[in-house]
Amino acid sequence: MAVAHEWISKDPFYIYKVQFKTLEREFLSKQELQTLVDKEITGEHLNVVQDMFVFCCYTGLSYIDVQKLHPDNITTHIDGSLWIKSKRTKTKTRLGIPLLPTAQAILEKYQDHPKVFNGDCVLPVLSNQKSNAYLKEIADLCGIKKNLTTQHYAKIIDKKVSEDMATLKGILAKEGRT
Repeated sequence: MAVAHEWISKDPFYIYKVQFKTLEREFLSKQELQTLVDKEITGEHLNVVQDMFVFCCYTGLSYIDVQKLHPDNITTHIDGSLWIKSKRTKTKTRLGIPLLPTAQAILEKYQDHPKVFNGDCVLPVLSNQKSNAYLKEIADLCGIKKNLTTQHYAKIIDKKVSEDMATLKGILAKEGRT
């Protein structure tokens, strides 16, 4: 705009090239995730953050998507299983995710929590900043050297969903409902 209005004669950024660094994230291994799931952690806030992170891992949802998840987003699928039906906050794309037993157990654990009971949310998540601080502590307690954040989820969900969907497909085929 300054060049167009002749306030300056040349664009000072003409030869500047923007370069983006590709950030390679470390994902949890199946064993690390299992350690995180099995670790008994005391302290209400630490426990909530542990459960919220595990829920993210088993659903593939981001922190913000879990934070905005409402009871209306949990629906019963045609096969009787529970699914998450929502839109991703960042991309606005629709999603349908089957609730695996671990994720479902976490939801059930908090169903009587005041925030959840009032219908405001499905999990009583803390702020992103507090969650990330507690995740560092949880990783230390679990002996996990990777940097856990609420923007970083385990890739294990894809494999688990594929395995569970294959099992479901087999069951439906036996019943003649493919």
